[in-house]
Amino acid sequence: MNQKIVYRFVNMPAIADFARQTLMAGSPVGSGDDPHIGLYRASHLMFLNGQWVADASGWKPGDEIEISNPVPYSRLIEIGILRMRVPGTDHVYQRAEVILRGKYGNDVDVKFLFMPVRFADRRAANLIGRLEGKDRDTRASSLKQQPALIIKARA
Repeated sequence: MNQKIVYRFVNMPAIADFARQTLMAGSPVGSGDDPHIGLYRASHLMFLNGQWVADASGWKPGDEIEISNPVPYSRLIEIGILRMRVPGTDHVYQRAEVILRGKYGNDVDVKFLFMPVRFADRRAANLIGRLEGKDRDTRASSLKQQPALIIKARA
């Protein structure tokens, strides 16, 4: 009797990278007298089990990837209520969720939600301090209700 061994491989680092690239591609950039041109697009942070990471290369089965944007106006971009409205520059995370589900829906669960960005890692806290225009690290532990994608491998 022949038995099959089936191994299911999910390349989460590649999926997480694709998710961040999708978010960047859909992000508004700003123009004119905007003092932070490209800041939103460059600020999609990745967290692995709540810790800021540059990429998901340390992912293991059961881990959770979160991608969120700490710029204070990211919620406004997501829900589309900025002063300047350019068609197609809102709902960045919601559109990325649909794209990810279409491409990787058999391998991962993807969920869009609004949640606090947590900065358990000092490097991430320093980054948000710079984003807010502060010279040194910020003591802020979270930003309330920022758009986020949660990505988990299917069991």
